[in-house]
Amino acid sequence: EPVPAGADERGEGAELPPTFVPDDYGGARRAARRLIEAGHSRVAMLSGDDRSVAVLEREAGFRDELADAGLVPRMVKAGWQIDDGYRAAARLLAGEDPPTGVFCIRDRVAAGVLQAAAAAGIAVPGDLSVIGFDDEDFFAERLVPKLTTIALPHEEMGRRAMAALFARLEGEAAGDDAGLVVVECPLVERESVGMARGR
Repeated sequence: EPVPAGADERGEGAELPPTFVPDDYGGARRAARRLIEAGHSRVAMLSGDDRSVAVLEREAGFRDELADAGLVPRMVKAGWQIDDGYRAAARLLAGEDPPTGVFCIRDRVAAGVLQAAAAAGIAVPGDLSVIGFDDEDFFAERLVPKLTTIALPHEEMGRRAMAALFARLEGEAAGDDAGLVVVECPLVERESVGMARGR
């Protein structure tokens, strides 16, 4: 979610405080790139079932990175919860030409994918690679296998918002952090991505 550096109390025409937002688009491109680097060409995205900014940006980033590699992903409107991921993945994995790589809108959706793969006897990451988004505290790293994911940069956004707020209170220039500031979402490599192999 956007992190404003503070309310503007100086009236109309005053410089607005910076607002820090995660780079959902760039993070999704990073996830797609990781699957491409691992040799996956049959890939799918389990997305949210709404039209929020996060959904639109992550879908666009994933599609664009794959398009640059000449690939077209299967896009599935799944939802945001574990059971949504389970149901969508169960259908995908049981269908014709199932994906070998799946990117999920959220870590909890990815957890459902891991459960569906286990129920179908599909090994992760041996037969299926899975990437989440958020890097929720004490969640992604406790899944089996530990989830490779794109992290939301909460600490970085908070740190920069506080620095901008203090600079504002002291009357200093905002510098580079002015207006809408997009903060990189890094890849957190764990255990759920492997090299592609035929299934």
